[in-house]
Amino acid sequence: MTGGPLIFLGATAVPELIDVLVDINQAGGSWAPRGILDDNPDLAGTTIAGLPVLGPLERVAEHPDARFVFAIGSHSTRLARHSILCRLDLPDDRYATLIHPGAKVYASASIGAGSIIHFGAVIANGVRLGRWVIVLWNSVIGADSRVGDGALITSQVTTNSGVRIGSYSFIGSASAIAEAVTIGPGAMVGMRSLVLRNVASGTFQFGDPPRILSRQEVPDGIIANWEEFTR
Repeated sequence: MTGGPLIFLGATAVPELIDVLVDINQAGGSWAPRGILDDNPDLAGTTIAGLPVLGPLERVAEHPDARFVFAIGSHSTRLARHSILCRLDLPDDRYATLIHPGAKVYASASIGAGSIIHFGAVIANGVRLGRWVIVLWNSVIGADSRVGDGALITSQVTTNSGVRIGSYSFIGSASAIAEAVTIGPGAMVGMRSLVLRNVASGTFQFGDPPRILSRQEVPDGIIANWEEFTR
């Protein structure tokens, strides 16, 4: 655990992340939240969860002593996360990695910079998480799995061993992913889905049995990111 001044990038998830920080600090951390940067002009000058909204994301340069929590993330913004991170162009060490003390991270697992691991999550042996990955409460990432940069794993997701979850993908709540399945970069798996076969990049798949509801073109930068991660 570590600490210091902290600024949230994106306002939506701040109330729940403040609670995560409280628990981390009670367990020995020393994070000091300073404020929020968000591109919504209607939020400028307001207060959220006791923190001031300090202006748009471009003002990161005004806070050279702070670390940042990349808190932008939903099924609709999964691909936009990549372009925002590219626009900010901050070095990895400027992003805070938050791991709730009630999560279990096996000693042989690795977690990339800027990732957020919530209460009850299990990151099993040999797992590798990329940067800016979010794993919500009570989700299990099975042994020797790989989760690419910017992926969003929502609550109560279960993966078997050897699963590959692509960069900037989204896995809906209570989904189950079978052994050695690959979820392509930018894909979305709807809640309570049972995934027994690979899911192509940019595909929105839902249900049990699964149905493909739509496809979306995934930017070349995200594909390249995933290829580099799995090389």
